[in-house]
Amino acid sequence: MKNLLLIPIIFVSQFLIAQNSYDETRDLADKHQIAKKDNSSEKIAKEQEVKASKGEFAHVVLFWLKNPDNQLERKKFESSLETFIKNSKYVKTMHFGAPANTNRPVIDNTYTYCMILTFTSKEKQDKYQDEPGHKKFISESEDLWEKVIVFDSVNSW
Repeated sequence: MKNLLLIPIIFVSQFLIAQNSYDETRDLADKHQIAKKDNSSEKIAKEQEVKASKGEFAHVVLFWLKNPDNQLERKKFESSLETFIKNSKYVKTMHFGAPANTNRPVIDNTYTYCMILTFTSKEKQDKYQDEPGHKKFISESEDLWEKVIVFDSVNSW
């Protein structure tokens, strides 16, 4: 009779051991999947990294609008610029933004907008300057800005 009482105890203990082993295996598998996802995410990020080649051209433009608080004028400026840039045949990459909320002595964040464009070469940037869309953007928007500063740079590495 004592042996019959032990059967449920043995069964339950075996079940608990098996369940614990299953949970540990599942935890390890989950950790492996997370690590695998992290590694694949890192790999994708590295593959998508933009590495400029020697001779690639960067065109940085800072705009100070006359009326930076006028939302209608901002919208007109942004719309004209977006139409032009999205239709440019020569722009490789593009960044368009407003000043970041940073405060260090070397930072000038008095501008309204910053645009950074890259091109595969100076020759492509020269062609961009002559695009009809570029000229249209200037004619549509030049009355909206009070100041524009451009920094052009050729990659040296």
